[in-house]
Amino acid sequence: MDLQGKRVLVLGGSLFMGPPTIQALLEAGADVTVMNRGVSDPAGARGFGDAVTQVRVDRKSDEFPAFLRGSGSWDAIVDYIAYTVPEVEPLLAELGPEKMGHYIYISSDSTYMGSDPAKFVREDGRLLEASTVRHTDAALHQIRHDSDTYGSNKLFIEEYLAEQEGLLWTALRLPDVLGPHDRSNRQSTLLQMLVRGEAIGTQVKAPSEKAIPGWRDGDGNTHLVGNVYAPDVARACVCVLEAGAQAGGVGLNIASAEAPTWVEFVQLVETALAKHVDLPPASFDDGKACPRGLPSVDADVGALHVGLAERVCGWTPTPMAEWVADTVAWAVKEDTELLANTKLGDRANL
Repeated sequence: MDLQGKRVLVLGGSLFMGPPTIQALLEAGADVTVMNRGVSDPAGARGFGDAVTQVRVDRKSDEFPAFLRGSGSWDAIVDYIAYTVPEVEPLLAELGPEKMGHYIYISSDSTYMGSDPAKFVREDGRLLEASTVRHTDAALHQIRHDSDTYGSNKLFIEEYLAEQEGLLWTALRLPDVLGPHDRSNRQSTLLQMLVRGEAIGTQVKAPSEKAIPGWRDGDGNTHLVGNVYAPDVARACVCVLEAGAQAGGVGLNIASAEAPTWVEFVQLVETALAKHVDLPPASFDDGKACPRGLPSVDADVGALHVGLAERVCGWTPTPMAEWVADTVAWAVKEDTELLANTKLGDRANL
């Protein structure tokens, strides 16, 4: 699809991954409308002004179906804020496949947490998209759903989309997303620990405290982790839309090409941070869990293989060393929580 002049609706898009996606779409020539509540970014899509059309609607309100009915036809929709099937159903009910254009659903590697690990398929130690196979045993399926409803519901949405006749859709399965403007506290927590000289845990723990048959903890000295750079997600959206039907009807892993171990990743972050701050040597504690939220999936998921995305739409990720350096440089200059909690300003070369 040539995006010049095409109408693209971005659902969500006020924070973190949204603005880079909006910018990438604008640079590709799209006519962008952003729909969100206007709460996180009351000024509207973080500084895009008249370059985008801003619509303030709560997706969970009755205003959402009414907005869709009066919105006309779209060439594409990029959906960052769908977490359950009922949140997607109004799109099909009010627009139908013929008015939705190419629907890009922002999914997650947590879909694999809703799947049966015995059915996982890997290449070069990295998980392939064909691994989203649910337990056939109803009891085990329910355990998986109850232990990670977020991932299971994301997978339910992908399954729902696959059932819609005539719908052109693509799901982007993202691992832990890092980059400038992240407010999840995941990357800032790791940076704070490095600045303070705290020992970094290496035990990759299951995110649920419930017993999950078939799942295990992992050793961060050998466990491969998956991450993705937020601007790379934006580029993936554009690449998928440009590829059109060739990239349709599938879930695509969107992640860094590199798959370091958890310890190697921390050391990469340490190297980037040391260019800005006088750091004590990083230390690790094999008897301690990794910082909460990194990595955010079970050890059995691990890193993702990105070959399919490269083949169907030509998307390639930014080298990890490059985006880690960019992210750390932003954090040192802009992350006020990092500065406040670590007294980084006393030791930083800004």
